[in-house]
Amino acid sequence: MTKDPVYLLSTDPQCLTRIQKELPDCIPVDSIESLFEMLQPHSRVLLFVDVAQLEHASPDALQAIALVLIQCPPARRKDRPEYDSWLQQAIAALQPAAVLPPDPTVQDVRIGYTMGCALLNRGRLERQRREALFQVLQRIAEAVEREDSLLYALQSAQQILAESVDAVYAETWIPDSGRTALIHSGIWFRSSHMFEGFFQESLQYSFVPGEGLPGAAWQSGELQWRTDVRTDRTFLRAALAERYQLGAGFAIPLFAGEELVSVGVYFFDRPRVIDPYIVELVSRAAWEFQQTIAHKSEMLESRRKQEHIRQLLGFRDQFLYNLNHEIRTPMNGVIGMASVLAEDAADPEQREFAEAIVTSAQRLMSSFEQLVFFLQEIPSDPETLNSQLEGVNLNDVLSSVCDQHTITATRRRIQFKPILRLTPYRVVGSRQLIGFVCSNLLEFCFSQAHNETTLRVESAEDKPAGNNLPVGLVVQMEYQGECLPDSVIDAVNSPDANGEALYRATTGVGPALPLAQRITAAFNGRFHLESLGRCRYRITVSLPVSEVEYSQPAASTAVATDDRTDASDAAHQQPAVLLAEDNRINQLVLARHLRSRYAVETAATVQQALKLAGKKRFALLLLDINLGNGTDGVGLLQQIRRGSGPNAATPAIAITGYTQSGDVDWLLDVGFAEVLGKPVLQQQLLDRVQTVVSRTENQQ
Repeated sequence: MTKDPVYLLSTDPQCLTRIQKELPDCIPVDSIESLFEMLQPHSRVLLFVDVAQLEHASPDALQAIALVLIQCPPARRKDRPEYDSWLQQAIAALQPAAVLPPDPTVQDVRIGYTMGCALLNRGRLERQRREALFQVLQRIAEAVEREDSLLYALQSAQQILAESVDAVYAETWIPDSGRTALIHSGIWFRSSHMFEGFFQESLQYSFVPGEGLPGAAWQSGELQWRTDVRTDRTFLRAALAERYQLGAGFAIPLFAGEELVSVGVYFFDRPRVIDPYIVELVSRAAWEFQQTIAHKSEMLESRRKQEHIRQLLGFRDQFLYNLNHEIRTPMNGVIGMASVLAEDAADPEQREFAEAIVTSAQRLMSSFEQLVFFLQEIPSDPETLNSQLEGVNLNDVLSSVCDQHTITATRRRIQFKPILRLTPYRVVGSRQLIGFVCSNLLEFCFSQAHNETTLRVESAEDKPAGNNLPVGLVVQMEYQGECLPDSVIDAVNSPDANGEALYRATTGVGPALPLAQRITAAFNGRFHLESLGRCRYRITVSLPVSEVEYSQPAASTAVATDDRTDASDAAHQQPAVLLAEDNRINQLVLARHLRSRYAVETAATVQQALKLAGKKRFALLLLDINLGNGTDGVGLLQQIRRGSGPNAATPAIAITGYTQSGDVDWLLDVGFAEVLGKPVLQQQLLDRVQTVVSRTENQQ
């Protein structure tokens, strides 16, 4: 008796008695529904059933049941005139193991039972093979994903497949460099050491398409089977196979698209006719391997490209990092020396020439800073840019930008009046890009404004009528200067102007205006250029308000260029400043800028600076970061701080050509009170030094 249970469902008492007499262990059930309630998931059973009981049963629901159908007695067929047709349809749909007559004999029952058991066993074998196939495919996919090298992936897949089909030896052949023949890859599997000789002697062989078992698989693109390789005339290593007692063999090609990757060859220890199960297993495994390899190749190629891009970006950033310093340092000398010449020149024409050098150098530095900003600070993909959007304190950005341009306004004799109003709201955007927009607009206004013209910058809230919540924060700039053509105003204000048309229309007024308009539009802001008459213009930028709120900062104050403290108001005793700068020209320029208010002592090396710092107390340490000879201002500051000398707590300002935001943050973190980027202008230098010295005096 089979281990699988046997159930009986019939309404004919005579049929029930006869079957139970022959199969005493069968279990009677009264309906299909009650049978399903008794069965465990995926269980397979043998069911003797009256065909009339299956009228409403689903074929899919009965797929795990081996059926032996019992026909209805003639007396019950009267209720179904088309019984014969209905019976044939049921047999076709249910595929029973046997169909018994209405009044089955003992012999009929035995035949039905035998055929039902055979069907159960066949179904069990098919299920086991499906499960084995799934496990093999899963192991191969996991092995391929795990291995970084294609050859290692082939080796792992070959071993898994060989063990799954009980092969005693397996090998992998790959195309040569010219893709004209197959050569041994060196990848092989053996179940016994006796096959090592077969491997060694096979290394000397190669196969062109159609030649030998590997070549036949390459040419056909399909699995090739040899019942006995020892007697097969097409198998070129028949003598070797005889010596090492190999039997049947097959080869399966692997492709990546149209290109052959390899041919796997597997051998058994005895002759064997083609096995459909092995053919299906190997074919499915080859397909799975090809799909996984294709997917992994795409991932590896994508990863390789990303790594290549990352390296290129790293080289670019390092180049810009070094270029930033190498340009700022000499420009500091150019602007500084030209400023000194302009101050000391007795001839008005010479002073004008020197001021022209300063102005040109400043414009060059402005263009250079914009170039570095766009190359290094702005992400190249929208996703990264969106991830950097934040709630930005607009007044903080404007204060910083206005501070940076105050010196420029003074030098150009422009009355510069920032009016920054407090607001508890932030705007949506990138701090760097919004600062870039405001800085570009100020540069544009400075380039267009006439001397002795007031440039007013004002911030305000943009509120619709009757609504307390602002929809945006507004920056307005007003200036009087060069008259702009109407075409420029129309192009800047047009919401449909693309980049090329915008830049073409604004040719002659510089790139600042179209750049600001495009970036504002990218943040869903509004940009408007308005003529107020008589060559006076107002630029309005409205940026959307973020829902993020922040606490009110300390009150901002308006900055005017005519309220600056003059050198004559300095204290009678000048504070002492230690200047450490290895570049002779920059040392002269910085010392000249400071000596109007401070007593400056200079050092060109770390050793000289340490010696001076150990002798007397200074009000401020002004340290260049790159001091040459492998030393820097950071190390110098740390040595002074660790010592017990008079300047262990003296505030320090860093002077550097490395001005990226990360560099500035790092210098502030290691202990510098302020960071000045080269080129350093005189008024900017004096303001920062005075701020730090005054702050220290107030704290004391």
